[in-house]
Amino acid sequence: MKRVPHCSGCKRCKGINAGGYVEYYCFNDEGSNVYGETVGSLGADHPPKTSPKWCPKREKK
Repeated sequence: MKRVPHCSGCKRCKGINAGGYVEYYCFNDEGSNVYGETVGSLGADHPPKTSPKWCPKREKK
C-alpha cells in the first residue's frame, strides 16, 4: 500500500502570508519555488494533520 504523506511533509504544500496569518495551499508543481496552479486550499495557520480526500498523491480506487 502506497503511503500518502501528511500535507506538512509534502513538497506541494506551500504557505502564503495573508496579513497576520499563513494560508496553506496544495500546488501542482511539486518542489518548485515558483507558485503554480493551486489544486486546493489546505487551511490557515497550519496544514491539516491528514491529507484531504482530493489529494493528488492518494491512490485512485
